[in-house]
Amino acid sequence: MEGEGRKQGRGTVTMFTTVSDGTVYRPPGGGTMTNGLRATAARHADHLMNTVVRCARGLLDRAEELAVLVNSTASTSLRELQLRLDLSEINDRKLFVIEGQTSIRLPVAW
Repeated sequence: MEGEGRKQGRGTVTMFTTVSDGTVYRPPGGGTMTNGLRATAARHADHLMNTVVRCARGLLDRAEELAVLVNSTASTSLRELQLRLDLSEINDRKLFVIEGQTSIRLPVAW
């Protein structure tokens, strides 16, 4: 039975493992992983983390441009930006960063 799978649900395959004493082990099923978390929650968390990393890299690449934009918009001469990610509209596939000293909200391309 080792290495065999059984079709279930919407075309997914569940793999069973047979150990030397003949005991067959299978995953919990129902979208639950062996650590007890829901698979969809883990996928969403992974996607969010990957998005945050991509955004951070993009912001670093555009640091000088963002500093000029913030300083000209707020009529300041900040030497360091304090950015925080605003996820309030992530369901609409929109991300923003907020510069903490000026409260300027900037869109992030991702």
